Amino acid sequence: MEVWEREHRQKLLLRGRCGRCAETVPSSAALRGRPCPHCGDRLVIPGGLGQQVSQRVGFWRLVIYPLVLFATLLGGLIPLLPGLIIFVATLLAHAFVVRRPMRWLGPARRITARFNLSLALAMLNALNLVVNLLILPFVGVSAVVASVVGTVLTVIYVEFALLFVQGRLAAEAREEPLKAWEWALPAGLVSLLVLTTVGSVASVALLAHALQMADLGWASEIASFLVGSS
Repeated sequence: MEVWEREHRQKLLLRGRCGRCAETVPSSAALRGRPCPHCGDRLVIPGGLGQQVSQRVGFWRLVIYPLVLFATLLGGLIPLLPGLIIFVATLLAHAFVVRRPMRWLGPARRITARFNLSLALAMLNALNLVVNLLILPFVGVSAVVASVVGTVLTVIYVEFALLFVQGRLAAEAREEPLKAWEWALPAGLVSLLVLTTVGSVASVALLAHALQMADLGWASEIASFLVGSS
């Protein structure tokens, strides 16, 4: 088989189509290297379909990370704006980079994977909010710190999520049943998310009260607005 023909077949298979007859095939058959239900050709990609799918979407991270760093550095001039930028950036990365390979998973594993990653994303954004609030009084360095922390959290989420999805694709290819931790982890993450949310709210209230009492000019005015006092 010529190199160009092999590459063409791989591209078709990554789109959910048989490399030989170009007919649509079940994701489970392609993921597990089974014969095509239409022509009987074996659906195999060197290195494994899971790895190829993850690598195909993974290159977007090289675009996302510099954009996030640049946007948060500029947005750092406005208090709390870097937190909003990171929130939007991680949501877009989740929707267009992380979730795409999950279409190859079976229904049960796809649902649990999405739930786990959504909870992890929520916790990282809550942590980023806490950091942005804590550095708010430090005018001048807060922009740089918020940018660096936000970019690092974005990198951590995307890299972890891609590795997690790749692992779930490998388990699906081996036809492994759902393990206990895949169901138990969401319950643990929900509990941790509740604690993080409560901590975030408490941090906002305490910091706003401290800034209001400190009389730091514009920072105290923002604090007064947050606590609803004139």
